[in-house]
Amino acid sequence: MSSVKRGLINVEFLHIIPFILFWLYYSGIPHLLWGYSDGESDRIRQIVLGLAYLVALFCHVFNPLVIKNLLYIKAYLLVVFYAILSILWAYAINQVFINAVHHIGLVLTLNCAVYFLLKRPEVNVFKWFFVFSLIVMMLSVFLSVLVPHVGHHVSQRWSGVYAHPNTLGLFSFFAFWSASFYFVMIPDVKVRLLCVVLALLAFVNLFFANSVTSIISCIILLLFIQFFNVKELSLSLREGYFLFAGMIFALFFTIVLVALIFPGLDVASTFFSVSGRDENLTGRTYLWILAFELIEKKFLLGWGFDSLRYFNHVNLINYNQFHNGYLDIMVKGGVVGICVFLGFVCFFLKKLYQFRGIKPVYYKAFIAFFFVVAIVNITESSFLRIGHFFWFFISFIYFYVSIILIKGPRL
Repeated sequence: MSSVKRGLINVEFLHIIPFILFWLYYSGIPHLLWGYSDGESDRIRQIVLGLAYLVALFCHVFNPLVIKNLLYIKAYLLVVFYAILSILWAYAINQVFINAVHHIGLVLTLNCAVYFLLKRPEVNVFKWFFVFSLIVMMLSVFLSVLVPHVGHHVSQRWSGVYAHPNTLGLFSFFAFWSASFYFVMIPDVKVRLLCVVLALLAFVNLFFANSVTSIISCIILLLFIQFFNVKELSLSLREGYFLFAGMIFALFFTIVLVALIFPGLDVASTFFSVSGRDENLTGRTYLWILAFELIEKKFLLGWGFDSLRYFNHVNLINYNQFHNGYLDIMVKGGVVGICVFLGFVCFFLKKLYQFRGIKPVYYKAFIAFFFVVAIVNITESSFLRIGHFFWFFISFIYFYVSIILIKGPRL
């Protein structure tokens, strides 16, 4: 009997292996060991994520209980289906197929992970996020300070375990987010002290990486924490829908107010000069103009989810995003694609709102993360981006919340 139990435990543990491999990939450690070049990066992704996909597929083939959970994530599957369906009109059919493999692999991986977490309701996934962030932040500071030829970018900004400072900034934001909410979850003094240490490490990495987008993300997160009051949150679904629009209006109102008080001040020039950036957002506005031109040509269905291969072929450049997540989806999927995605967002917010009675602190953390990413996607693109950490984590939140709502314990 005991051997049978041990066997079941081992089989169940196999379901979390693909999820762990994803976190290993995002830790930057494989790239640190084998190189950051494009060729090496692709090879690492193929090996690490390919192994994750195979293990996840094995779990689905031999455990029909896992497959049943796919019934609870229909809105997500619809988005993925539309992206794959674009193979019918995309320029680079082979790239759509490759992206489809990654999308399906991610679905299988996250489904397995949530199945495992359902079997282990005592597991606090924020502890995993915290430990991951602490390791990455400590290692990045170590490399940037003591091994600068590894931890510094060619621009002399810190990049830590990653190839680019902006990637370090992204994970520094994630570390700050996980430290903030893990601090609230665990009342233990030692744990809270470690949370403060992690937040300080994240701030140091952010500062020396000089990742403006990630710094702004942390400021927005702090505003969310203040708005939610962390301990007692009573946000209606309607308020959730209008929160994003309200923050954008507040930003616009502030800019107009400054312009009225200081009529001789060039607000845009002053802001960008202070932040050390140029007025066209480091070339972003030029890309947005090109994106609108492409949208006009194929307004209904878009150009297909082929990583902008047609755009790169015509312009003889190599871009994989337009630095705006919403324009990206419009270019690739047209008005149908953006409507499908916004439908997914509505389902996402609805499920998050329903989830608040089950795990209130998780709810606060997840909705704060989502809205920050939604705002950041105005100047960066992560929605439906293959391999992007933000899309991976947003997808995990949706799977976790959707399946736990139906099958999980009521805490």
